[in-house]
Amino acid sequence: MPSDNEELSQLAKIQADRRETLRRYFLREKSNPFTHMKGDGGTLFDPAVMRFEAMKNYQREYFKPSPRTVTGGLGFLSVLVATWFLVYKTKNDKEAKYRRGEVAYECRKVKMS
Repeated sequence: MPSDNEELSQLAKIQADRRETLRRYFLREKSNPFTHMKGDGGTLFDPAVMRFEAMKNYQREYFKPSPRTVTGGLGFLSVLVATWFLVYKTKNDKEAKYRRGEVAYECRKVKMS
């Protein structure tokens, strides 16, 4: 009975063989001087990349807003606004302390010279 370690090593070998086969195919097709005769312009056609590009191009037409997408967008926006406000507030508080003279020049993190 094979152990888990043997199964994983066998699976890794299968994946490495598949990767090497695809690599050899890609290099053979990429360096083929006659690919321009197929009418592709010398480029390789990858169906997965084509599906991804089609999805990105038509995403706008098929997008349907839902409560989940609205919540995600508003959540992202609120995190950005909260981060900006925190940075703005701390910067203004430090600047106010510097102007009032509560922090000595030697103790400041940023000095003019």
